Amino acid sequence: MFRFRERDFSEVAHEDGVSPSWPVSYSDLEPFYTEAEHLFGVRGKAGDDPTEPPRSALYTHGPVPHEPVISRVATGFERLGLRPFYMPSAIDCGPGGLCRRCGTCDAFV
Repeated sequence: MFRFRERDFSEVAHEDGVSPSWPVSYSDLEPFYTEAEHLFGVRGKAGDDPTEPPRSALYTHGPVPHEPVISRVATGFERLGLRPFYMPSAIDCGPGGLCRRCGTCDAFV
């Protein structure tokens, strides 16, 4: 459930031609991103992703916790000076949610 970045709406020159800019900007769509994240129950942590575009509201739900292996990888990356972050996810894993982290998804094996 990543948002497009501001630069994704701009003209891009490629080897074989130019991809024109969109007729709308990221700032035009930002309120709709916020509404969609709320409707889909997106879990995340605003401000962790260094490439994240501006947002008018925080995520309604906290991030999906890292599995033990991913947690160790993230800690190692941080020691190297990198900035790992929680991926914004529309997973219904909160209290009363339907996700049971049962091992059928790649992230929970």
